[in-house]
Amino acid sequence: MPRIRAKNGGSFLAPAFLCENLKIDKISPVQNEFWSQLTKNDKKLLLPVLLRQSLSDEFHLEHETLAHAELMRLIYYPDNRGTDEEKLLTIQNLVQQLGAIPDAWSQMREIIGVAVGYLEIRVHDRDEFLRALKAERFAINSWMEKVGKFFGHGHRFDSARALTRHRHEPQLHFVNDRADESDYGPNYFFVHWDAQSVHASHSSLLSKIPAGLTHRHMMASPHEVAAYLEKMRER
Repeated sequence: MPRIRAKNGGSFLAPAFLCENLKIDKISPVQNEFWSQLTKNDKKLLLPVLLRQSLSDEFHLEHETLAHAELMRLIYYPDNRGTDEEKLLTIQNLVQQLGAIPDAWSQMREIIGVAVGYLEIRVHDRDEFLRALKAERFAINSWMEKVGKFFGHGHRFDSARALTRHRHEPQLHFVNDRADESDYGPNYFFVHWDAQSVHASHSSLLSKIPAGLTHRHMMASPHEVAAYLEKMRER
């Protein structure tokens, strides 16, 4: 049985397995409210991704029911790290940050799995996805990655890091470290938020070094990311 890893390279169980093994009688009233906790905009963005359908498709109430079930299956993955509510918040954080970039979100094909502060996704076209992120000032395969590879810590293929204002802000990070494997491919990305940013507009070159050193053992929590996104909306 495939195992989930905490960061960059794990595998989730196939959705079909989750569907067959989801124990409805074990779902709590809180879990039944997952879909209702989403904003109207979150639902609009998530529906086609959860149902793996085109953004242009027309959706009805039955589609929301199916999307709710898929959301529960993602969150109900048997992972002991953190709570179901933190997994839901992780999905909400991705929707709010990536969903604010329409050209990037339009490349979202499906969410494969979610853990606390970590997701695995598949996009339609890796090139178009990275191009949309670059237009929003993400650092794409930057010189920092080349330095990391020199010291044995770099990413094997593509790396996209969000721009922050300061070093001590959570940084959204996409990598496709298993692009050369047939089960994954270049469109399969591992997603997390680093606790410190190496791509900040108000930081020095030297500050990138200590920030980068934290990436192997520090991830921002879903609550830290949510607080950061709220602060960004208020600016």
